[in-house]
Amino acid sequence: MIQVESKEKDKYQKEGFQQLKDLERGGLACVTVEILRHRKLIQENYSSAFKVLSKRIESSFKNEVIPERLFSNMVQTMTSAFILCQKGVISLGESTDEEDILEEFSEMAVGYIRKQYQIQDETSILSEFFSTLQILFEDYKLNEGVHFRFDGDHLLLRLPSIYPIFKQKYRNIYYKDSPDKDSIIQEILKLESPREMKEIIKTIRFREENDGNENAMKNSVTNSLSITYSVYSSKFGLDFTNRAVKF
Repeated sequence: MIQVESKEKDKYQKEGFQQLKDLERGGLACVTVEILRHRKLIQENYSSAFKVLSKRIESSFKNEVIPERLFSNMVQTMTSAFILCQKGVISLGESTDEEDILEEFSEMAVGYIRKQYQIQDETSILSEFFSTLQILFEDYKLNEGVHFRFDGDHLLLRLPSIYPIFKQKYRNIYYKDSPDKDSIIQEILKLESPREMKEIIKTIRFREENDGNENAMKNSVTNSLSITYSVYSSKFGLDFTNRAVKF
């Protein structure tokens, strides 16, 4: 994800975004056709590249029990792009050094594999709740000051406003009714132990959505939550500090 630094976009960012939108409208057929032009190159190098990439990725999971299919699926997905990068057909970064390219692909793969394993391993109410909140955050449906804010080590959540948005998004993702609010709160209380309930569920000030003054926390909202941010960041991959630039 790209950290938001400025709302002003340069011409290269705008051109890049427009190219992505054009691809979105036209579908991926043009990308497939472009890759097929390099079919012979990929065929000639696939076996060796697959082995090199597999070995590097697996070395990052020593003493960890990760399903073999996660490695295999990820390496199969990345090998063609890895070959094209190594041969200079495409590029993901500035470096053209083969070792740097291998390391870059390995880092991406390791991150994706860990995330997939976490999703499969975590099927609790909270994993679904916070993964859905992450999607809402990245889609700019949850905004700092209005729906959440930070207070030292704690993330403050305006649950009465967040829950209806979560409920609708959850149904769109999972095609079933969302967990009820009380069940979510009970799971959070368990995870926050030994903190007391009154430290977690309380009245917290937030600003109104249409109030442009980011420091105007005038609205006191009961039944809001104060949770330990690092716990949910490490356990569920929650990241409310970085998201892609909104054009």
